[in-house]
Amino acid sequence: MSYMDGGSGAKLSVPEDVIKRTKELTDSLLIIGRGIRDPQDAEKKVKAGADFIVTGSIIEKEPFLLKEFSQSTHK
Repeated sequence: MSYMDGGSGAKLSVPEDVIKRTKELTDSLLIIGRGIRDPQDAEKKVKAGADFIVTGSIIEKEPFLLKEFSQSTHK
């Protein structure tokens, strides 16, 4: 299992090209977190190869987004 994040208080999330390349080079589950602020960004991470998405404060601040995040990442 591998975890990648943009760092505490990240303004930007892990780029999709980095996720894709990492997934090509490893068989481990890939967890991506920090800096993912909307469901569309989460969906891009999953399409690039993320197995799990970690959200934190965005769901705490705007809990109504939980359903949208779930729908965008579980297809």
